Amino acid sequence: LIRHQAKALVGLGDLQAGLEVFKVCENQPGCPSWLYKAFVAGLYDIAGQHDTALEWNRESIQEKPQNAMYLDLANRLLRYKRDATGAREAIAEADKFTMSETAKPFYLRCLGILAYLEGDNSTAKEKLELALDLVVKARRRPYRDGHMAITRAYLACVSGRLRDFNAARKYLAQAKEYLVATNEADLLAECEHEIPPA
Repeated sequence: LIRHQAKALVGLGDLQAGLEVFKVCENQPGCPSWLYKAFVAGLYDIAGQHDTALEWNRESIQEKPQNAMYLDLANRLLRYKRDATGAREAIAEADKFTMSETAKPFYLRCLGILAYLEGDNSTAKEKLELALDLVVKARRRPYRDGHMAITRAYLACVSGRLRDFNAARKYLAQAKEYLVATNEADLLAECEHEIPPA
């Protein structure tokens, strides 16, 4: 609850208040230092300070290298930096660990976005559809709505590139409310760029 309060404050434009609210969680039971740093990275992402988020993400990895933190790194590099090379390296590190069922959709989404950035739209579509299907079926998974919306947004972009404009518009319509609510203006603009007006 404290973390979500902090996220809400940052989303409302008060990064400092959000960081101060969340500070009480550091090194508390259930929030060791590496996890605290991973969550702080997320607060900086909400504030649009992605370079700082990457710094916190990398500090978390130094403390506890693991699959999820490398996938977080890959996701940030792909979505906010469009750094396919760095993301591929982070995914290779994630591959050294056992993949949990919870992580698999996120892993597939990263692979899909990577393929999209590299212009391999068929592979991007395949990986993103697999990621979406797994999350749609996992009805009790935390953060499910956000994961589905971001995946659908990239599927809208990919479908637009593949000239399947009906699918692209459908995916964008399903994702748009979330993109607007979470201020994903760059991703929304990218979707709209790939899809001509009806």
